[in-house]
Amino acid sequence: MKAKIVAISGVCGGIAVMCLLALAIPGARWIMLVLALLASVAVAIPTMISGRVVFSLIVYFVSAVFGVWANVANIIFVAPVVAFCMPMAIIKVFAETPKLSLKVQDSTIEDPFGNGDDKQVKSLEIEALPRMKGFVKWILYYVVLEVGIALTLFATYLLTPVMFEQIWGHKLLVWLLVALQLLPIPYDMLLKSAFALTSKTLKRHIQQ
Repeated sequence: MKAKIVAISGVCGGIAVMCLLALAIPGARWIMLVLALLASVAVAIPTMISGRVVFSLIVYFVSAVFGVWANVANIIFVAPVVAFCMPMAIIKVFAETPKLSLKVQDSTIEDPFGNGDDKQVKSLEIEALPRMKGFVKWILYYVVLEVGIALTLFATYLLTPVMFEQIWGHKLLVWLLVALQLLPIPYDMLLKSAFALTSKTLKRHIQQ
């Protein structure tokens, strides 16, 4: 099973990198949201399969480093995906993947004939518990959003100063930053639909 997860993680990393590289193509920028969603789902798949977030984190860091390194000139398009979209997907899939808990309970079966021959038995109960409370998940969404905005502006300032000057001096910048505060809501809905479709596909073709 571990070998399968490693192999799938490699494929997912390749998909994420290809999506990030595609952002350098002028025409592909019109479908930036689609590419961001594909990259986000790709890094989340290892956690969906294994239930362990470590595989997704490895895929994320490798694909993010390579995608940014190969696409420095287009950092304004790559940074939001790397700094916000992909981390939010990992948070969501980790928070919503149930954690199985085993509970051993002692119980007594009374002797129906009243001879005092009661029996002590143990029962095993499997309980699915949420890994993270809903409000914690949303707090992390907004932490990632604010960090993502800051990292995008900082990376643009360092790597493409001309683009940064255009953005920083734009009269609608404040309104854009305000509008971005709503972004986690629709993106969470997109991820929910994408994860549901991906989960069905994985169960049909991989987890058999």
